[in-house]
Amino acid sequence: MRPTHSIIPLSNLTSEPVRYETSFSPVSSKEKDLPETDTDCRMFNLILYVVIFGLICVFGIIGNILSFVVLRWERHSHVATFLLQVMACADNLFLLTTGFSQMSTALTLYFNSHSEYDHPIMAYVTVFVWPLVHITQMWTIWITVVIAFNRYVAICLPFQAPLVCTMKQARIQVSVIAFVIVLYNVPRFLEHRIEYVLDSVQNVSVPVANSTELKQNNYYNYIYENGLYCLFVYFGPLFILVVMNSCLIRELIRARRRLMTRQLHATLAAKDHEQNLTLVMVVIIIIFLVCQTPAFINQLLYYAINDESYVCGMAYFYYFHISNIVVSANSAVNFVVYCVFRRQFREKLHAFCRRDLSSYNRYSDGYPLKFTGNSSNPSVYSRSTSIQLGGNLTTLGYN
Repeated sequence: MRPTHSIIPLSNLTSEPVRYETSFSPVSSKEKDLPETDTDCRMFNLILYVVIFGLICVFGIIGNILSFVVLRWERHSHVATFLLQVMACADNLFLLTTGFSQMSTALTLYFNSHSEYDHPIMAYVTVFVWPLVHITQMWTIWITVVIAFNRYVAICLPFQAPLVCTMKQARIQVSVIAFVIVLYNVPRFLEHRIEYVLDSVQNVSVPVANSTELKQNNYYNYIYENGLYCLFVYFGPLFILVVMNSCLIRELIRARRRLMTRQLHATLAAKDHEQNLTLVMVVIIIIFLVCQTPAFINQLLYYAINDESYVCGMAYFYYFHISNIVVSANSAVNFVVYCVFRRQFREKLHAFCRRDLSSYNRYSDGYPLKFTGNSSNPSVYSRSTSIQLGGNLTTLGYN
Protein backbone atom coordinates (compact mmCIF):
# COMPACT_ATOMS: atom_id res chain seq x y z
CA MET A 1 0.00 0.00 0.00
CA ARG A 2 1.53 3.29 -1.05
CA PRO A 3 1.80 6.20 1.39
CA THR A 4 -1.01 8.70 1.54
CA HIS A 5 1.05 11.83 2.06
CA SER A 6 1.30 13.35 -1.38
CA ILE A 7 -0.11 15.19 -4.35
CA ILE A 8 -3.46 13.65 -5.29
CA PRO A 9 -3.12 11.41 -8.36
CA LEU A 10 -5.68 11.92 -11.14
CA SER A 11 -4.10 9.35 -13.39
CA ASN A 12 -3.44 6.56 -10.95
CA LEU A 13 -5.56 3.44 -10.58
CA THR A 14 -6.35 3.91 -6.92
CA SER A 15 -7.57 6.93 -5.09
CA GLU A 16 -4.69 6.75 -2.67
CA PRO A 17 -2.12 9.48 -3.29
CA VAL A 18 1.22 8.39 -4.62
CA ARG A 19 4.44 8.92 -2.73
CA TYR A 20 5.89 12.38 -2.80
CA GLU A 21 8.48 12.54 -0.08
CA THR A 22 11.81 10.82 0.28
CA SER A 23 12.64 8.01 2.68
CA PHE A 24 12.22 10.24 5.72
CA SER A 25 8.41 10.45 5.44
CA PRO A 26 6.76 11.83 7.46
CA VAL A 27 9.23 14.56 8.32
CA SER A 28 10.02 14.77 12.01
CA SER A 29 11.06 17.78 14.02
CA LYS A 30 14.63 16.50 14.20
CA GLU A 31 15.07 16.76 10.43
CA LYS A 32 15.39 20.50 10.08
CA ASP A 33 17.71 20.35 7.08
CA LEU A 34 15.92 18.89 4.05
CA PRO A 35 17.99 17.09 1.42
CA GLU A 36 18.63 19.23 -1.61
CA THR A 37 16.82 16.80 -3.95
CA ASP A 38 13.68 16.86 -1.82
CA THR A 39 13.73 20.65 -1.61
CA ASP A 40 14.02 20.84 -5.39
CA CYS A 41 11.10 18.44 -5.79
CA ARG A 42 8.93 20.45 -3.44
CA MET A 43 9.75 23.57 -5.45
CA PHE A 44 9.00 21.64 -8.66
CA ASN A 45 5.54 20.69 -7.39
CA LEU A 46 4.89 24.19 -6.10
CA ILE A 47 5.64 25.69 -9.52
CA LEU A 48 3.85 22.94 -11.42
CA TYR A 49 0.62 22.83 -9.40
CA VAL A 50 0.29 26.34 -7.99
CA VAL A 51 1.72 28.48 -10.79
CA ILE A 52 1.25 26.48 -14.01
CA PHE A 53 -1.83 24.50 -13.05
CA GLY A 54 -3.29 27.55 -11.31
CA LEU A 55 -3.06 29.53 -14.54
CA ILE A 56 -4.56 26.62 -16.47
CA CYS A 57 -7.50 26.49 -14.04
CA VAL A 58 -8.13 30.25 -14.27
CA PHE A 59 -7.96 30.17 -18.08
CA GLY A 60 -10.16 27.06 -18.27
CA ILE A 61 -12.82 28.36 -15.90
CA ILE A 62 -13.07 31.70 -17.72
CA GLY A 63 -13.07 29.97 -21.11
CA ASN A 64 -15.79 27.50 -20.07
CA ILE A 65 -17.96 30.33 -18.73
CA LEU A 66 -17.60 32.24 -22.01
CA SER A 67 -18.34 29.05 -23.95
CA PHE A 68 -21.50 28.43 -21.94
CA VAL A 69 -22.73 32.00 -22.50
CA VAL A 70 -21.95 32.10 -26.22
CA LEU A 71 -23.48 28.67 -26.85
CA ARG A 72 -26.77 29.96 -25.41
CA TRP A 73 -27.24 31.98 -28.61
CA GLU A 74 -26.98 28.98 -30.92
CA ARG A 75 -30.16 28.95 -33.01
CA HIS A 76 -29.77 25.38 -34.17
CA SER A 77 -28.24 22.09 -33.05
CA HIS A 78 -30.09 22.39 -29.76
CA VAL A 79 -29.08 18.97 -28.46
CA ALA A 80 -25.44 19.39 -29.44
CA THR A 81 -25.10 22.84 -27.90
CA PHE A 82 -26.94 21.73 -24.76
CA LEU A 83 -24.48 18.87 -24.28
CA LEU A 84 -21.54 21.19 -24.90
CA GLN A 85 -22.92 23.52 -22.23
CA VAL A 86 -23.20 20.60 -19.82
CA MET A 87 -19.60 19.70 -20.63
CA ALA A 88 -18.52 23.28 -19.85
CA CYS A 89 -20.22 23.05 -16.44
CA ALA A 90 -18.69 19.64 -15.72
CA ASP A 91 -15.23 20.86 -16.74
CA ASN A 92 -15.50 23.86 -14.44
CA LEU A 93 -16.57 21.71 -11.50
CA PHE A 94 -13.64 19.42 -12.14
CA LEU A 95 -11.18 22.32 -12.42
CA LEU A 96 -12.49 23.82 -9.18
CA THR A 97 -12.30 20.59 -7.16
CA THR A 98 -9.02 19.29 -8.52
CA GLY A 99 -7.48 22.77 -8.54
CA PHE A 100 -8.28 23.25 -4.87
CA SER A 101 -7.05 19.75 -3.99
CA GLN A 102 -3.81 19.86 -5.92
CA MET A 103 -2.83 23.45 -5.10
CA SER A 104 -3.63 23.15 -1.40
CA THR A 105 -1.62 19.92 -1.25
CA ALA A 106 1.37 21.44 -3.04
CA LEU A 107 1.32 24.49 -0.78
CA THR A 108 1.04 22.33 2.31
CA LEU A 109 3.94 20.09 1.29
CA TYR A 110 6.14 23.09 0.56
CA PHE A 111 5.41 25.31 3.57
CA ASN A 112 4.59 22.59 6.11
CA SER A 113 7.55 20.30 5.42
CA HIS A 114 8.93 20.38 8.98
CA SER A 115 5.67 19.49 10.73
CA GLU A 116 5.08 16.01 12.12
CA TYR A 117 1.66 15.91 10.44
CA ASP A 118 0.03 17.44 7.39
CA HIS A 119 -1.74 20.77 7.66
CA PRO A 120 -5.22 20.24 9.17
CA ILE A 121 -6.85 21.22 5.90
CA MET A 122 -5.45 18.10 4.24
CA ALA A 123 -7.60 15.83 6.40
CA TYR A 124 -10.75 17.55 5.13
CA VAL A 125 -9.45 17.55 1.54
CA THR A 126 -8.89 13.79 1.73
CA VAL A 127 -12.27 12.97 3.31
CA PHE A 128 -14.57 15.44 1.55
CA VAL A 129 -12.93 17.04 -1.50
CA TRP A 130 -11.11 14.07 -2.98
CA PRO A 131 -14.36 12.09 -3.56
CA LEU A 132 -15.73 15.16 -5.37
CA VAL A 133 -12.66 15.08 -7.63
CA HIS A 134 -13.57 11.50 -8.55
CA ILE A 135 -17.20 12.46 -9.22
CA THR A 136 -16.41 15.46 -11.41
CA GLN A 137 -13.67 13.61 -13.28
CA MET A 138 -16.02 10.76 -14.13
CA TRP A 139 -18.67 13.28 -15.16
CA THR A 140 -16.36 14.96 -17.66
CA ILE A 141 -15.45 11.55 -19.08
CA TRP A 142 -18.99 10.26 -19.49
CA ILE A 143 -20.37 13.55 -20.78
CA THR A 144 -17.80 13.20 -23.56
CA VAL A 145 -19.17 9.70 -24.21
CA VAL A 146 -22.75 11.03 -24.31
CA ILE A 147 -21.69 13.73 -26.81
CA ALA A 148 -19.98 11.13 -28.99
CA PHE A 149 -23.04 8.86 -28.84
CA ASN A 150 -25.49 11.60 -29.83
CA ARG A 151 -23.25 12.78 -32.65
CA TYR A 152 -22.80 9.20 -33.85
CA VAL A 153 -26.57 8.70 -34.02
CA ALA A 154 -27.16 12.09 -35.70
CA ILE A 155 -24.53 11.51 -38.40
CA CYS A 156 -24.28 7.76 -38.86
CA LEU A 157 -27.89 6.76 -38.03
CA PRO A 158 -29.88 9.81 -39.23
CA PHE A 159 -33.23 8.00 -39.42
CA GLN A 160 -32.99 7.14 -35.70
CA ALA A 161 -31.93 10.65 -34.68
CA PRO A 162 -35.43 12.22 -34.47
CA LEU A 163 -36.27 9.63 -31.81
CA VAL A 164 -32.96 9.46 -29.95
CA CYS A 165 -31.36 12.90 -30.30
CA THR A 166 -34.01 15.08 -28.69
CA MET A 167 -33.75 17.58 -25.87
CA LYS A 168 -35.88 15.35 -23.67
CA GLN A 169 -33.63 12.36 -24.31
CA ALA A 170 -30.50 14.47 -23.80
CA ARG A 171 -31.72 15.72 -20.42
CA ILE A 172 -32.59 12.16 -19.40
CA GLN A 173 -29.16 10.91 -20.46
CA VAL A 174 -27.35 13.65 -18.55
CA SER A 175 -29.49 13.15 -15.44
CA VAL A 176 -29.04 9.38 -15.43
CA ILE A 177 -25.28 9.69 -15.94
CA ALA A 178 -25.01 12.20 -13.08
CA PHE A 179 -27.10 10.04 -10.72
CA VAL A 180 -25.19 6.84 -11.51
CA ILE A 181 -21.81 8.57 -11.10
CA VAL A 182 -22.74 10.00 -7.70
CA LEU A 183 -24.11 6.61 -6.61
CA TYR A 184 -20.99 4.83 -7.86
CA ASN A 185 -18.72 7.18 -5.88
CA VAL A 186 -20.58 6.99 -2.55
CA PRO A 187 -17.97 4.50 -1.20
CA ARG A 188 -15.30 7.18 -1.75
CA PHE A 189 -16.79 9.15 1.13
CA LEU A 190 -16.47 6.08 3.37
CA GLU A 191 -12.80 5.31 2.69
CA HIS A 192 -11.37 7.74 5.27
CA ARG A 193 -12.48 9.28 8.53
CA ILE A 194 -11.17 12.25 10.48
CA GLU A 195 -9.50 11.53 13.79
CA TYR A 196 -7.63 13.85 16.14
CA VAL A 197 -4.09 13.13 17.26
CA LEU A 198 -1.58 15.03 19.38
CA ASP A 199 1.08 16.96 17.47
CA SER A 200 4.07 16.66 19.81
CA VAL A 201 5.85 19.53 18.07
CA GLN A 202 3.11 22.10 18.59
CA ASN A 203 1.48 20.28 21.54
CA VAL A 204 -2.01 20.59 20.04
CA SER A 205 -4.59 18.17 18.67
CA VAL A 206 -4.70 18.10 14.88
CA PRO A 207 -7.13 16.33 12.52
CA VAL A 208 -5.77 13.54 10.35
CA ALA A 209 -7.46 11.36 7.75
CA ASN A 210 -7.16 7.66 8.58
CA SER A 211 -8.26 4.77 6.40
CA THR A 212 -11.44 2.98 7.39
CA GLU A 213 -11.95 -0.78 7.43
CA LEU A 214 -13.55 -0.48 4.01
CA LYS A 215 -10.42 1.08 2.55
CA GLN A 216 -8.25 -1.59 4.16
CA ASN A 217 -10.34 -4.44 2.75
CA ASN A 218 -8.43 -6.28 0.01
CA TYR A 219 -11.56 -7.37 -1.85
CA TYR A 220 -12.76 -3.76 -1.95
CA ASN A 221 -9.43 -2.62 -3.37
CA TYR A 222 -9.27 -5.37 -5.96
CA ILE A 223 -12.86 -5.12 -7.18
CA TYR A 224 -13.85 -1.47 -6.68
CA GLU A 225 -10.57 0.42 -6.67
CA ASN A 226 -8.94 -1.60 -9.43
CA GLY A 227 -11.40 -3.55 -11.57
CA LEU A 228 -14.45 -1.29 -11.69
CA TYR A 229 -12.43 1.93 -11.69
CA CYS A 230 -10.36 0.71 -14.61
CA LEU A 231 -13.48 -0.40 -16.50
CA PHE A 232 -15.68 2.67 -16.00
CA VAL A 233 -13.08 5.44 -15.93
CA TYR A 234 -10.50 4.35 -18.46
CA PHE A 235 -10.77 1.38 -20.78
CA GLY A 236 -14.57 1.36 -21.14
CA PRO A 237 -14.91 5.02 -22.18
CA LEU A 238 -11.72 4.77 -24.26
CA PHE A 239 -13.07 1.87 -26.30
CA ILE A 240 -16.45 3.55 -26.88
CA LEU A 241 -14.89 6.87 -27.91
CA VAL A 242 -12.38 5.28 -30.28
CA VAL A 243 -15.10 3.30 -32.08
CA MET A 244 -17.59 6.20 -32.36
CA ASN A 245 -14.95 8.74 -33.28
CA SER A 246 -13.66 6.50 -36.07
CA CYS A 247 -17.19 6.22 -37.48
CA LEU A 248 -17.68 10.01 -37.29
CA ILE A 249 -14.42 10.73 -39.08
CA ARG A 250 -15.25 8.24 -41.81
CA GLU A 251 -18.73 9.71 -42.27
CA LEU A 252 -17.33 13.26 -42.37
CA ILE A 253 -15.00 12.30 -45.21
CA ARG A 254 -17.78 10.55 -47.12
CA ALA A 255 -20.21 13.45 -46.68
CA ARG A 256 -17.68 15.99 -47.91
CA ARG A 257 -16.93 13.91 -50.99
CA ARG A 258 -20.64 13.51 -51.80
CA LEU A 259 -21.28 17.23 -51.42
CA MET A 260 -18.37 18.26 -53.62
CA THR A 261 -19.21 15.63 -56.24
CA ARG A 262 -22.93 16.41 -56.55
CA GLN A 263 -22.57 20.18 -56.06
CA LEU A 264 -25.65 20.51 -53.87
CA HIS A 265 -25.41 24.30 -53.67
CA ALA A 266 -28.85 24.73 -52.09
CA THR A 267 -27.87 22.68 -49.07
CA LEU A 268 -24.14 23.38 -48.93
CA ALA A 269 -24.37 26.07 -46.24
CA ALA A 270 -26.61 24.01 -43.96
CA LYS A 271 -24.56 20.89 -44.51
CA ASP A 272 -21.33 22.78 -43.85
CA HIS A 273 -22.73 23.97 -40.54
CA GLU A 274 -23.58 20.43 -39.45
CA GLN A 275 -20.25 19.08 -40.61
CA ASN A 276 -18.44 21.90 -38.83
CA LEU A 277 -20.23 21.06 -35.59
CA THR A 278 -19.31 17.40 -36.05
CA LEU A 279 -15.69 18.40 -36.73
CA VAL A 280 -15.60 20.40 -33.49
CA MET A 281 -16.86 17.39 -31.53
CA VAL A 282 -14.39 15.07 -33.26
CA VAL A 283 -11.53 17.40 -32.30
CA ILE A 284 -12.77 17.54 -28.70
CA ILE A 285 -12.86 13.75 -28.54
CA ILE A 286 -9.38 13.43 -30.07
CA ILE A 287 -7.95 15.92 -27.55
CA PHE A 288 -9.68 13.98 -24.77
CA LEU A 289 -8.04 10.74 -25.94
CA VAL A 290 -4.62 12.40 -26.19
CA CYS A 291 -4.87 14.01 -22.74
CA GLN A 292 -6.07 10.78 -21.13
CA THR A 293 -3.30 8.67 -22.68
CA PRO A 294 -0.85 9.38 -19.80
CA ALA A 295 -3.51 8.08 -17.41
CA PHE A 296 -3.86 4.87 -19.41
CA ILE A 297 -0.08 4.44 -19.34
CA ASN A 298 -0.11 4.95 -15.58
CA GLN A 299 -2.62 2.13 -15.28
CA LEU A 300 -0.05 -0.22 -16.78
CA LEU A 301 2.93 1.24 -14.94
CA TYR A 302 1.10 0.84 -11.63
CA TYR A 303 1.64 -2.92 -11.82
CA ALA A 304 5.06 -2.81 -13.49
CA ILE A 305 7.08 -0.51 -11.22
CA ASN A 306 8.00 -0.68 -7.55
CA ASP A 307 7.52 1.87 -4.79
CA GLU A 308 11.03 3.23 -5.17
CA SER A 309 10.09 4.62 -8.60
CA TYR A 310 7.69 7.05 -6.90
CA VAL A 311 10.40 8.57 -4.74
CA CYS A 312 11.28 12.24 -5.22
CA GLY A 313 13.95 12.68 -7.88
CA MET A 314 13.20 9.52 -9.89
CA ALA A 315 12.16 9.85 -13.53
CA TYR A 316 8.69 8.50 -12.89
CA PHE A 317 8.17 11.12 -10.17
CA TYR A 318 8.26 13.85 -12.81
CA TYR A 319 6.26 11.87 -15.37
CA PHE A 320 3.52 11.18 -12.84
CA HIS A 321 3.02 14.82 -11.84
CA ILE A 322 3.23 16.16 -15.41
CA SER A 323 0.64 13.56 -16.49
CA ASN A 324 -1.62 14.88 -13.73
CA ILE A 325 -1.46 18.32 -15.33
CA VAL A 326 -2.12 16.92 -18.82
CA VAL A 327 -5.21 15.02 -17.63
CA SER A 328 -6.53 18.10 -15.84
CA ALA A 329 -5.74 20.47 -18.71
CA ASN A 330 -8.19 18.57 -20.91
CA SER A 331 -11.01 20.41 -19.12
CA ALA A 332 -9.53 23.80 -20.02
CA VAL A 333 -8.99 23.54 -23.80
CA ASN A 334 -12.49 23.27 -25.30
CA PHE A 335 -12.80 27.05 -25.48
CA VAL A 336 -9.70 27.11 -27.70
CA VAL A 337 -11.22 24.39 -29.92
CA TYR A 338 -14.40 26.43 -30.43
CA CYS A 339 -12.39 29.56 -31.31
CA VAL A 340 -10.12 27.77 -33.77
CA PHE A 341 -12.58 25.49 -35.57
CA ARG A 342 -15.94 27.30 -35.38
CA ARG A 343 -16.34 30.63 -37.15
CA GLN A 344 -19.81 31.33 -35.77
CA PHE A 345 -18.50 30.92 -32.24
CA ARG A 346 -15.73 33.45 -32.90
CA GLU A 347 -18.18 35.95 -34.34
CA LYS A 348 -20.62 35.61 -31.44
CA LEU A 349 -17.78 35.81 -28.94
CA HIS A 350 -16.56 39.00 -30.58
CA ALA A 351 -20.07 40.44 -30.43
CA PHE A 352 -20.41 39.43 -26.79
CA CYS A 353 -17.10 41.05 -25.86
CA ARG A 354 -18.27 44.25 -27.56
CA ARG A 355 -21.59 43.99 -25.66
CA ASP A 356 -23.32 44.11 -29.04
CA LEU A 357 -25.92 41.45 -28.33
CA SER A 358 -28.09 42.50 -31.25
CA SER A 359 -25.39 41.40 -33.65
CA TYR A 360 -25.95 37.77 -32.62
CA ASN A 361 -28.90 37.75 -35.00
CA ARG A 362 -26.70 39.03 -37.77
CA TYR A 363 -24.25 36.17 -37.29
CA SER A 364 -26.96 33.53 -37.31
CA ASP A 365 -27.52 31.84 -40.65
CA GLY A 366 -31.19 32.73 -40.55
CA TYR A 367 -32.73 29.32 -41.14
CA PRO A 368 -36.23 28.98 -39.69
CA LEU A 369 -36.51 26.46 -36.91
CA LYS A 370 -38.59 23.39 -37.43
CA PHE A 371 -39.52 21.04 -34.60
CA THR A 372 -40.29 17.43 -35.29
CA GLY A 373 -43.02 15.75 -33.37
CA ASN A 374 -44.07 17.38 -30.13
CA SER A 375 -43.20 21.08 -30.18
CA SER A 376 -42.12 20.90 -26.56
CA ASN A 377 -39.60 18.19 -27.43
CA PRO A 378 -37.49 19.51 -30.33
CA SER A 379 -35.31 17.00 -32.11
CA VAL A 380 -31.69 17.45 -32.99
CA TYR A 381 -33.08 17.91 -36.49
CA SER A 382 -34.73 21.32 -36.24
CA ARG A 383 -34.99 22.61 -39.77
CA SER A 384 -35.76 21.02 -43.11
CA THR A 385 -33.07 20.45 -45.66
CA SER A 386 -31.98 17.82 -48.13
CA ILE A 387 -29.08 15.56 -47.29
CA GLN A 388 -27.39 12.82 -49.23
CA LEU A 389 -27.67 9.34 -47.74
CA GLY A 390 -26.00 6.67 -49.77
CA GLY A 391 -27.28 7.09 -53.33
CA ASN A 392 -30.59 8.79 -52.52
CA LEU A 393 -31.42 12.40 -51.83
CA THR A 394 -33.52 12.39 -48.67
CA THR A 395 -35.28 15.26 -46.94
CA LEU A 396 -35.19 15.22 -43.17
CA GLY A 397 -35.68 17.72 -40.41
CA TYR A 398 -32.08 18.97 -40.16
CA ASN A 399 -30.26 21.02 -37.60
